[in-house]
Amino acid sequence: MIRTLPKLSWLRIGLRIARNAQVEQNGAIVTRRHLLRIFAATLMTAAFVLQPVYAAPERNERAHFDTLAVRFDARAKNDPAALRRDFLSIDRSALDDERWIDLHVGLMKLAANAEPPSRGLPDGVSAPAATSGDVFDQRCERKRLRPIGEAAYAHTLRTTHGLDMTAMHVLRIGRRARADMRDELAAFAEEHGNGETWHEMAVRERAARPTSDEDLAQRYDAFTAEATRFVIEKGLVTVPDEARGLVVHLRGRFGYPFAIYEPGNGWKAGKLGRVVMGKMPRRFGPAQREEWFGDFNDHFQRIVAIHEGVPGHHLQFTRAAAAYKGMRRRAYNSVYVEGWGLYTEGLLARHGYITDPLDQFAALRMRAWRAVRCYVDPALHAGLIRPSQAVQLLIDEAGLSRRAAEMEVQRYLRDPTQPIGYWIGRQRIEAIRAAYLALHGDDAEREFHDRFLASGAIPLPLAEAVLLGRRASYDAAHSGD
Repeated sequence: MIRTLPKLSWLRIGLRIARNAQVEQNGAIVTRRHLLRIFAATLMTAAFVLQPVYAAPERNERAHFDTLAVRFDARAKNDPAALRRDFLSIDRSALDDERWIDLHVGLMKLAANAEPPSRGLPDGVSAPAATSGDVFDQRCERKRLRPIGEAAYAHTLRTTHGLDMTAMHVLRIGRRARADMRDELAAFAEEHGNGETWHEMAVRERAARPTSDEDLAQRYDAFTAEATRFVIEKGLVTVPDEARGLVVHLRGRFGYPFAIYEPGNGWKAGKLGRVVMGKMPRRFGPAQREEWFGDFNDHFQRIVAIHEGVPGHHLQFTRAAAAYKGMRRRAYNSVYVEGWGLYTEGLLARHGYITDPLDQFAALRMRAWRAVRCYVDPALHAGLIRPSQAVQLLIDEAGLSRRAAEMEVQRYLRDPTQPIGYWIGRQRIEAIRAAYLALHGDDAEREFHDRFLASGAIPLPLAEAVLLGRRASYDAAHSGD
């Protein structure tokens, strides 16, 4: 195979030899050497013509990646090191955005499974709850709800969320966020509280509440429809027909204090999700009943409807269903998902949807709740605070009831790094949005939202690299990933 020179180089050499040989023929100086020159020129010209047929074709990087992606599960199980080498050999610049995202998702999953650090605090260090006499701490200890340790926490941040951060880095962000939110709550109460503290405003917020499970579901339906209409009328983001209705499901023995969104049948297209809330336990007496429905008060639920419905998770997962295939199935992470949910609360506030002072207060208090999470989660898993201390922080700084705070903390211990996704994710999305609008103009907000949602629930650094045209710099920083 003749592959050492480009085609034009072969042609130039052949023509030069032929020209020299021709001149000498006209001068009647025909020697054996001259005939050999003519023969060589013929061979080189033939090489130029036949090279496309006989040369080995260059590898099609996209097709090669598709072949690797199809066999990802089997090879990740049987020979992950070889699969990683094959992924790293791909020319990333030759991939389109979708394949480029999938490539990095695959590398993150391989890294997550490659000798993850052991979970738990360092040898000789006991979990704070283990030596506590507090009833809630002892309950967490009996359930084996314990810290995973700083090494495992950082590993999860990197391989699940694509974030090069440590538990202490997140904790410092949470500490600053808590201080900022304390100031904002105090300032809001001073302006709108008629002499009340913000804690007293939180009591007043709970007064407008449902009286039964059925009443709760009906009120939530109305709030969801109201937010959806506002988003469509303002043109903030494209809302497909299948996202314009949302089912509320009430479930007994529910492990979450408030509402959650359940994607439909693994996000598959055409299988819509639903919002799930717990039914009030029948054993509750009047005081417990009042606390329960106070947690689901109208001002709080109006904000929750934004977060869980449209333009929040219901729209998010409806759009993600189209991207739910191949490698993208492995990309789910709470920083993207919950960051978008919190971002949408601010989005509708920015566009004038939240006007009632108590609705504004509820949104502010919920933001404070996410700030506390950003501190409490890494502090718990680094072994710096006890579960009972985390509960008290949620009560004191976010206005949660004790019932809700205890359920929250148990969830944080079961699902490390999930609670920080709200605050860290919103910050990152706001920064990406600002950079995108700086590039494309303030009128590109809807375009940004549509493009952001189109890729599915991917790690935010990947979304940022694609949306802002920074793939090359991301690859340079992650060449060995």
